[in-house]
Order: sequence, then structure tokens, then C-alpha cells
Amino acid sequence: MGLVAVAWGMVISGVFEFALKTVMLNRLIGLSVPALAGVLTPNLLLMALCWSVLWGIDVVLFDLQRPNPWPSLLVVAGSMTVTWLVGLRLLRHRAWDIALDMAGKVLPAGVVAALR
Repeated sequence: MGLVAVAWGMVISGVFEFALKTVMLNRLIGLSVPALAGVLTPNLLLMALCWSVLWGIDVVLFDLQRPNPWPSLLVVAGSMTVTWLVGLRLLRHRAWDIALDMAGKVLPAGVVAALR
């Protein structure tokens, strides 16, 4: 059945693990499902944005299923880095400040201040 079956096995086990952890968090510390959903929503939106952009690149601009993986790797690494950073900023994600703090170690302070 190959790699596709392995990938689906990972998806199914991940869904099962998520459900189990959600139940355990509710029982152990009283974290409700709506509260957990509220915390996870920005991450899910960011994931959906990245997936959508990557899917669009694969379908419209650049076939990622090439025999030589290096061009695909370069396209994915470049596009996902930019998409992820833009997504953090647009969603006002808490990780945006962390990314700016890290960027502040290599970029001039004026550039980082302009990005805030």
C-alpha cells in the first residue's frame, strides 16, 4: 500500500491522539472543548492559509511532483516561509512578536520597529 497508507495511518493516529488528549485535558484540568478551540483557532487558520497557498502553487504555478526534488524544495521553503510570516502578521498571531524578537537579533532596529 506504500507511503500513502503510511500517511493516512499518521493522520488517523493524530486525530485519535488529539481526541484522547482533549478528553484528558478536560478531566485533569477542566479545560473545556470551546476554550481549547479558542486557543487553537489561530493556528488552524494559519495552517489552512499555508496549505491553500502550497496547493495553489502546486496546481497553478509549479508542479511539485518532479523527479528532481531540489527545485520543489526551494519553492516550498521560500513560499512557506513568506506565507507563514505574512499569516502571522495578518492573523495577529502571538508568534509574530517572537519572530520579530528573533529578527531583531539580525536586522536593524528600525526595520523591526517598522514591522511591529
